[in-house]
Amino acid sequence: MDTEAEIKKEKRRLTALFRGVPEGKKKLTAGLIDEAAFMSVTLRQLREAINTDGPIVYGTNGNGFEIKQEHPAQKSYNVMISRYTSVIKALADLLPGSKEDTVRKAGEALAAFVAAGKP
Repeated sequence: MDTEAEIKKEKRRLTALFRGVPEGKKKLTAGLIDEAAFMSVTLRQLREAINTDGPIVYGTNGNGFEIKQEHPAQKSYNVMISRYTSVIKALADLLPGSKEDTVRKAGEALAAFVAAGKP
C-alpha cells in the first residue's frame, strides 16, 4: 500500500474514533486528525527502517575513519512520537465526557498504534 493510501486509511480510522467531538470543534479536529494520520504512518515507516537496519548505523567520516552513530530514523522517531502523543491528547481533550473517559480513549488510541507495530 502506498503512503497516501495508508494516510487516508489512518485518517478514516481516527475520524471514526473521534466522531463524538462537538460540532463547533469539528474543523479543529479535522486538522489534528490530518496531522495525526500523517505522523502515524510516518512513525510506522521510521520504525520499519529502525527494525531493518538497527538503531545504530556504521559509516565513514570525512577522515576515512569508521564511526557508529544513532540511526537517523531513530532521531526522527523519537521527536515525532512525542508530538504524535501530544496531538492524540489534544484530540482526546476535545471529546465530551469525563476526564477518565478522555484519558482512556487516548490510551486506547496510543495502545492500538503501538500494537500495530508488533510483527
